[in-house]
Amino acid sequence: MEQLSTFSSSDCDSVIARSPKGDAAIPGLLRSARNDIWNLGLTDYEEVRRWQIQHASDVALKNAKEVIVMTEHHPVYTCGRKTLPHERPMTGDIPIVDIERGGGLTYHGPGQIVGYPILNLDRRKMSIPKYLRKLEQALIAALAEEGIEARYREECLAGVWIGDKKVASIGIAVRRWVTFHGFALNVDCDLTPFRNARPCGMSGEKVTSLADSNYSVEKNRLHGQIAAHLMREFF
Repeated sequence: MEQLSTFSSSDCDSVIARSPKGDAAIPGLLRSARNDIWNLGLTDYEEVRRWQIQHASDVALKNAKEVIVMTEHHPVYTCGRKTLPHERPMTGDIPIVDIERGGGLTYHGPGQIVGYPILNLDRRKMSIPKYLRKLEQALIAALAEEGIEARYREECLAGVWIGDKKVASIGIAVRRWVTFHGFALNVDCDLTPFRNARPCGMSGEKVTSLADSNYSVEKNRLHGQIAAHLMREFF
């Protein structure tokens, strides 16, 4: 029986990339020197989501290898299983997608660093709360390398905060102890879509970005630091 657990907290060329083991195709641009992390550039959310679901199933069946997908999406709202009707945007032309992860509504768009670890927790003997803390720790450690003091707020609220504002959202799903979905760190994205909704049930004014918090970072360097800390935490 399959069990689903859910928890929260510049166009590129369109090509088809395959993992070195020949796993299912994923849309996007593969730019990674490692087999464990795939860097896809700017992608369509729904295409990557469908691929995640299939790949997580393949990992659970031992037909594919674990991987951490890092990307950035065209503008989209995603609504987790706890999203309430009044939290959705009332106007605008940004697509809204209902999905299977935990948590509420969030926004994805250019200017974020998004990561989707597809990992077998059972193989690591790792609980879901511990996995969430490790995601947060990887982001916090990478930001610390840039001189940015960030933290997680409470044990029951997944995500990363700068002061009293949220800079990274975390929302995951787990099937047969394999994770998918993940995190989105706001680097220099447009915050207006957050203001037009209630992300994670909060006022959009409670969401920030590194740029909005007066931190200027080189995104490609930060991307690499996050990847390195994820590798240390999980591989």
